[in-house]
Amino acid sequence: MGSNDVIEIKVLDHPNLSTTATVSADGSITFPYIGTVHVKGMTLSQVEEEITKKLSEGYVKYPVVTISLLRSLSTKIFVYGELRMRGELPYENGMTVLRALSAAGGVTEEGNYGMIKLKRKEKGKYVEKYIGTIREIENTEKGNHLMQVDDILIVERSKTFYIYGEVGRTGQIALEMDMTVTRAISAAGGIKNDGLYGKVKLRRKQEGGSYRDVEIDLKGMIE
Repeated sequence: MGSNDVIEIKVLDHPNLSTTATVSADGSITFPYIGTVHVKGMTLSQVEEEITKKLSEGYVKYPVVTISLLRSLSTKIFVYGELRMRGELPYENGMTVLRALSAAGGVTEEGNYGMIKLKRKEKGKYVEKYIGTIREIENTEKGNHLMQVDDILIVERSKTFYIYGEVGRTGQIALEMDMTVTRAISAAGGIKNDGLYGKVKLRRKQEGGSYRDVEIDLKGMIE
C-alpha cells in the first residue's frame, strides 16, 4: 500500500467501526480506538492482521477485520495503443477491461476494429492474451474481465483493406471481424449505378508477396 490509497475497513458485528481511510503522505491511516497505524508497503492481509492485533489489546474481543482496496494511486495499470490517453492509470478495485478503456478516454477511430491485447505478469514474466475487438466485448462477458495490478492493456490499430472502382467511397476501409465481400461493399457506400452489372474482383496477397486475382459472383452471393 502507498500514499493516497483508499481502503474500506469492516469489523464483524461492530458497524460503528466500519470506515474508509485514505493513506496519508507519511504512509499511515487513523482508526477508531487504536489511533495511527503505519501501513505503507504492507499488503491488505498484513494491515488486517495489524488492526486485528491492536483491537484485541483491550478494545474488541476476538475481532474479525476485513479490508478492501477501493482506489489505489500507488498501484497502477498501463494502457497503450489506439486510445485517447496512454500511459499509467490508477488501479481501482473491481476494474474491468471496459472500465479501463473508458478511464483512458475511449478507443480512437483507428482502433474501433483493432484487437485488444492484455499482458499480465505471471511468475515474473508477462503473458499475452487477446480479448477481442471493442465491438465484440461491449455487450459480452469479455468486457467484464477483471484487471489486475500491473496489467498492460493494448488496443491495436484496426486492420484494413482497400476498395476501388464503382463504389460510393474508394480507398482504405477498416476490416471488421468475419467481414464478407457484400459487407465490405456496403461499408464503402455500396455499388454505383455504373457498376451494377460489372465484375467484382478480389486481389489477395499470397505467401512470397505476389497477388492472386479471384472473380466474385456477387449476383450469385446475393441471390
